[in-house]
Amino acid sequence: AELQCIADAAGGTYADATDADTLAEELKKATTRTYRAYQSDLQRIDGGTISQPAEIERDVGEFSTSLPSLPKSSNLAESSEVYYRLPVAEGERLIITSQTTQPPSLDNWDTGSFLFIPSLEESGCTLEYQPGSDIAVEGHKTAAVYTHEIGADRCDVDHVTMVLQRKGNWRHNEDIDVDVKVTRLGKPDLTGMPDPAEEPSDPPVVSPAGEPADATPGSWFTDATELEPGQPVRADIVPGETHFFRIPVAHGQRLTGRAATIEESNRFEDNGPGDRLMLHAYNTARAEVPLNHNQVGATQPTAVDFGYEAPILFTNRYGGTDGEGSGVLETENVWLDGDQFLTVQYGKLFSKEQIDAQTQLPTLTYELVADAAGDPVPGPTFTDVAPGAEASTTASASAEPEPAADTDPEAAAAEDGDGGNMGLWLGLAALALVIVGAASFAVTRRR
Repeated sequence: AELQCIADAAGGTYADATDADTLAEELKKATTRTYRAYQSDLQRIDGGTISQPAEIERDVGEFSTSLPSLPKSSNLAESSEVYYRLPVAEGERLIITSQTTQPPSLDNWDTGSFLFIPSLEESGCTLEYQPGSDIAVEGHKTAAVYTHEIGADRCDVDHVTMVLQRKGNWRHNEDIDVDVKVTRLGKPDLTGMPDPAEEPSDPPVVSPAGEPADATPGSWFTDATELEPGQPVRADIVPGETHFFRIPVAHGQRLTGRAATIEESNRFEDNGPGDRLMLHAYNTARAEVPLNHNQVGATQPTAVDFGYEAPILFTNRYGGTDGEGSGVLETENVWLDGDQFLTVQYGKLFSKEQIDAQTQLPTLTYELVADAAGDPVPGPTFTDVAPGAEASTTASASAEPEPAADTDPEAAAAEDGDGGNMGLWLGLAALALVIVGAASFAVTRRR
C-alpha cells in the first residue's frame, strides 16, 4: 500500500513484480533518453562577398561554413549570401552539395519558412540547381548545384563562384551551420551506356531475410551504419533525431526497402497526425535521391515500402541527346552508383515543444530493411582532367574519396538501456515505477 501511495503521489504507476507482462510493459513505457546529434569537425571556411569570395583550394573536398543571419524577420523578402571561388579544369563536372547541421528540434511549427539556394555566378556553367526548402523545418536540409562540362559552350572558365543564399523567417536571427561537399568528375566515356530511363516506375518490393537484428545507427554520412542487403535491422529513435544508414548499390541497380514503426514507449497515446518517420536517400555526392514513398506513420504500427523509381544510370543525369539527362525529376537524380545513404528522421510536425541535449524523450522502435534490386551493368569510366594528371587515368563514378571528418565521439554514444534482468525483477515482492512523461519543396530549377 505504501508503494502504491508513493507511485500515485509522484504521478507514476505501481506494478506488482509477480505480473511479468505488466512489468515489461511499464518498463518499456518508462524508457526515455536524450537525442544523439552530429557535430561537424570539418575545416571551417567562412564565405566571402561577391567582390572578394572565399578561395576553396582544389584539394578541399569538404568544409564547414555558415549561412549568415538575416537583418530582420522578413519572410522571403530579405536574403543573405556568401560566396566561394573554386578552381576547375577543362572537361570536368562539379556537383556541390550542402547540408544544414543544426541540432534536433521540435518547435518549428509557426516559426516561419526556410529557403536555402545554391547557385553559380557563371550562369552558363549551371546545369541545374536544387534548393532546400521547408515551411516547418524538420531535420537536415539539403541543396545542390550541378555544372555543365567545364570548357563547353558558355562555360569556358578556370574558376566558378558558388553562392549560398538563405531566405525566410526560420531562425532568421541565427547563423545556420552547413557542411559543403565538392565532388569532381573527370571526362566520362559513355560508349555502350544505356539510354536514360524514359519515365519513373515502381521499385520492386524487398523480401526480408530473417529476423531483424538490433542496430546502432550513425548520426551522419561519415559514420552511417552499413546495411546488409535484405537483412532487416531494428533501432530506437527519439523525436527530432536523425539516423544514417548506407548500402552499396551498383550501376544498373536500384535501391528498394521497407520501414515500419513497431512500438512507442507511450504506446502511441501521445502521438498525433503530424508524427511520423521521414525517409530520405542520398548518393555518394550527398545529393538527394527521391523515393517513391518517404513517410511512415507513427500513430500506430505502420509499414511502408519505398525505393528508387529508376535504376541507377549515369545517363539519367548526363546522357540523352542534349547531354542533360532524362529531364524527369524522379529519374534524373538516380545516377550515381556506390554507397547510397538512407536517413530516418522522427518528426512531430505540429509540436511546439522545445528540446535540448538534456531533454529526456520517449523512444519509438522501428524496423528497416534495404536491398539492391536488379542486375548491375557496366558504368562509365572517367579520364582525370585535373592539372598534372595522366591523360589515360580512369576511375569509376563511385570511386569517391573517404570523407575527411569523423563525427563527434559523444554523438556515437550508446543508447540508455531499457530494462534489466527479468528474473531479478520477478524475485522482488513489489515494485513502484515512477514514470515521468516527456511532453513532446523539393524545387528543381534547370538553367
